[in-house]
Amino acid sequence: FEPTAWRRAVLAPAVVMMFVLSYVEWARYRAHGARALSVPLNLALMMLGQIAIAFATGGLFSPAIAGMVLIATAAAVFSETRTVFLFVDGVQVPAIWGMALVHAFGWPVPTLIPKLFGEASVLEHGIAPWVAALLYTVMLNAAARLGVLLRDVFGELFEEAIEERDRALAMHDEQ
Repeated sequence: FEPTAWRRAVLAPAVVMMFVLSYVEWARYRAHGARALSVPLNLALMMLGQIAIAFATGGLFSPAIAGMVLIATAAAVFSETRTVFLFVDGVQVPAIWGMALVHAFGWPVPTLIPKLFGEASVLEHGIAPWVAALLYTVMLNAAARLGVLLRDVFGELFEEAIEERDRALAMHDEQ
């Protein structure tokens, strides 16, 4: 369905890596339980796979690019704040701006948009990639910040539940 060889060369390993990662983690979980899972490493590999999939399926105009925002939020919920912003601002945001450069200048590939989506060179070589890159930069950082806030809320709720449990146990012991 896609005649461009470089797209197949990028997509195939990325998709295979995602499935292998999922299988390996499932097997580790079954064998050793939840303690065996390496969430930050998994999220980092998923971020890289998501970037490769987005790059090969249309760059900044790919339907898969929204997954990068979701992964930034998930990474923030399950990882330390410093690690999250290292990945977001050190990996995802530069990838976004790299895609904008490829869209705008047509190098090292002439277009990131697959033939399946039709001719879009006017869209690619105008201001649209720069606007999209700016918006995605803001959205990725906002998604990471939202994930950090969600993690903090979950932590507070957990602490409140533990305190309430301890109070209930203390009252039960007094009776």
